[in-house]
Amino acid sequence: AGFCSVILIDKNGYAMSNSDEFKPKKKLQSHSSSVFLRNSFVLEDGSFEGRVVVPKELPLGVQLRVSTLLLFRALIRGFPDEFFDAGAQTQIGNIRPHVVSLLFRSLISEPVEAVAASSSTLHDALLLGVSGDCRGAEGSGTKSHRLPKELIQTCIRPILLHLRDHTKLTLCLLRGLSRLLALLSSWFNKTLGEKLLEHLHKFTEPDNIIAAQIWTPGDEPKVAAAIFDLFSLLPQAAQFVEALVKTTIRLEAVLPRYRPCELISPFREPLSKYLNRHCASASGFFLEEHRLGNPMYSDLFLDLLKRDESAPLRKYMSGRECTVMLLNVCFERPLAIIRSEKNSATPTGKTTSSSLAAYGINQWNSPSSQRKLEVVRQEIEMKHHYLSQKIKEETLLTKSNEIASSAADQPDTQVALQAARRAVERAKEDLNETRRAYTHEISKATFQVLPDKDSPTQRPMTTTALELQYQGFKIVEVLISHDSAYLPEHNDVVRGFRWLWRSRGRHYRLLHEEEMPPRYHSESLILAKFLTSYSKANPTDVDVLFDLIRIFLQPSSIDFSFVKQFLNDTVSEVLSSEQKCQVMQRFLTLLSSDGSDETKTLSLQMLVYPMLRSTFRQTTKNYPPPTANTLNKILPDATIKDLILILCKDGSSFHPKLTCELLRLINILLENIRNKLTEHRKDMIKYIWNILKSDDNGTKYFGYLVVSRFVVVFETPPKVTLQVYVSLLRSHHSTEKHMVRAALDTLVPSLPNRLTEDELGNAIKYTLKLMYEQVNSVPQLAHLWDIITRNPNVYIGHKSKFLPHMVNSLTKLGLSPNAPAENKELSVELAKLIVTWVEFNEPVKLVGGAQHEWGNEHNTNG
Repeated sequence: AGFCSVILIDKNGYAMSNSDEFKPKKKLQSHSSSVFLRNSFVLEDGSFEGRVVVPKELPLGVQLRVSTLLLFRALIRGFPDEFFDAGAQTQIGNIRPHVVSLLFRSLISEPVEAVAASSSTLHDALLLGVSGDCRGAEGSGTKSHRLPKELIQTCIRPILLHLRDHTKLTLCLLRGLSRLLALLSSWFNKTLGEKLLEHLHKFTEPDNIIAAQIWTPGDEPKVAAAIFDLFSLLPQAAQFVEALVKTTIRLEAVLPRYRPCELISPFREPLSKYLNRHCASASGFFLEEHRLGNPMYSDLFLDLLKRDESAPLRKYMSGRECTVMLLNVCFERPLAIIRSEKNSATPTGKTTSSSLAAYGINQWNSPSSQRKLEVVRQEIEMKHHYLSQKIKEETLLTKSNEIASSAADQPDTQVALQAARRAVERAKEDLNETRRAYTHEISKATFQVLPDKDSPTQRPMTTTALELQYQGFKIVEVLISHDSAYLPEHNDVVRGFRWLWRSRGRHYRLLHEEEMPPRYHSESLILAKFLTSYSKANPTDVDVLFDLIRIFLQPSSIDFSFVKQFLNDTVSEVLSSEQKCQVMQRFLTLLSSDGSDETKTLSLQMLVYPMLRSTFRQTTKNYPPPTANTLNKILPDATIKDLILILCKDGSSFHPKLTCELLRLINILLENIRNKLTEHRKDMIKYIWNILKSDDNGTKYFGYLVVSRFVVVFETPPKVTLQVYVSLLRSHHSTEKHMVRAALDTLVPSLPNRLTEDELGNAIKYTLKLMYEQVNSVPQLAHLWDIITRNPNVYIGHKSKFLPHMVNSLTKLGLSPNAPAENKELSVELAKLIVTWVEFNEPVKLVGGAQHEWGNEHNTNG
């Protein structure tokens, strides 16, 4: 029973059925290996990363055909002279035409293995059949072949006969023809391409193709794709670009009507192969305004460019000639507007509908404008309804008047009728006026921008120009995604994109996003990606970094956080010391220019601060401090001097926000490179002292923070130190509490080092005096005790003077039912400080004169 499930192999190696005596009853027409090789499989060995593909076993008839073709190949390669030079009357000469005919017929046969074997054999036969003289003489003008031309034509003719009628086309025939074209492309002329194109047009009529029932359902698109594949092998076939592209669009339009439907178009891969051979004609066809502006063509072109097999087409598109063509077609209009703005002496005034329309912005596309038109439409409907009512009233009164006049004269009816007629006239006038207003609004919404003497350009941006610009962005985006060196190698493209980035039109279109079609909302996003890509490849061009911060000058619904992260990473990790010095020099140039203070502020926040943080390693402590040589490269003495001169000269004219950021910069420099600021300390304190007189609290108290840092770093007159200390003590009402606290945390610990014992005593006396004077001001007391609890070591020498006030203030700070949470936390910290200071049994005198044995009670309870 066990042997019944075992397949037996006879002595000749064939599988056979079993019997009780193990004798074959009927031989199977398959080799024994077919039992194991019914399908191809892959053998892999991870030890040496080996990979062997084992093909499936072929039927015996196919094996015989393939073996015969390979035998002919071996004979032709082994004995070429005997095969080609044998006379026609000899046995070899007699069989030679039959062998060649067999090779050509096998090209259009069904088994793929036989086709491959015949193709390789015919390739060797045609290559070896070239006469020896021609092969040796490279410069000879003509080539002769040892196979008669008539013989080759006779063998090709049956294949070409099948191409006369599209109903005789099969996948095998077309695949064989493609191999034949690869071997003998010069034997065919353009009439073959015209015939193939004619056959392709038949497939654009799916009803007729399906009704013929020639092919298996679902194979019709495959046959059309196989016809497409032949065009890439035709010689001198550049004239078919337009016809093939349009045929592809028509075929894809009717593709769903072939069942089962293909999910992916089978025509684009062969079309891309064809366009790769005729890149010049393809680019010239697609890079036309009327085609790039048509999504039917532009979407197809973009998809073809993205395909993996389209590398030759992308390479040609990256060339100089195509780059110039792309700029002229896609970006000619916006760049022309920028040039006219630069050449125009007209200053930028208030933006109007006309001026915005010059940049492709139609304000009447916004939701608010649409609502306004809807209100007018509703008003027209209401007035029309009102008019209808008045007309009905007039009609009724007219009839009543006729009846009254026939009976007797009634003056009241005449008066009512005249009033009704006047009401109808007024309603008509109101309705006509509203209609005129609506027509006027519609005309403004659909107006065409007419050039005038004040217009920045005679050719404004239109929807077509916006679409061309969008398609240009998409094409460049594809080229960059496959070649990171595209932008660095095309300075004209980079220059054009930087112009667009800085342009007034891009700025306005970003500000009026809701009035732009959603398709064009990504203009700034795409340009930002281009500039970041260029900056990554060219970190030496630091001007691009300052260009990128322009995107943060106005709010946007698009997320540009990647630009901020890129700027931070670039100035922190990518730039060299020399390039960081260039960033500082570029910032100082910007600071001294007439540019907007907001741009200068963003430059500080996004470029200078991250760069200095990475230089001084303030964010982490795993890095060694920068060397003096590194600091001199990044912040040379000349740069520091220029910065101080600009602050002293123009500092008073800066916006408060920019002033705060500059103070922050000075604070960082004081903290990290104090030695390089020594010779500028007089000018620096003069600039900062003027800021302390500012009416803006944010700027003033930031100035106090920097003055406090200055006191810590440099020797300062005690009078100045005490004046700053006293001012900060009184700043309990300030809205900038965090800044006041930071300034005191910086200043107070340095008081013992900057003041003599007597001067420090004066500071303590003033602190106590302020406590006496403001004993009923809880915010002032909270401010003072917060300073003391945060810096107890400075005041511990005078604890006996503070302890009575501390005990008395606990009730006011934390025990009140309406006390804020921060005061309660402060009272807890104050209690902890009392326990720390009271280390001996000392009676604590309260402010009211009573005594409290704090120490004894503490010890007793302890």
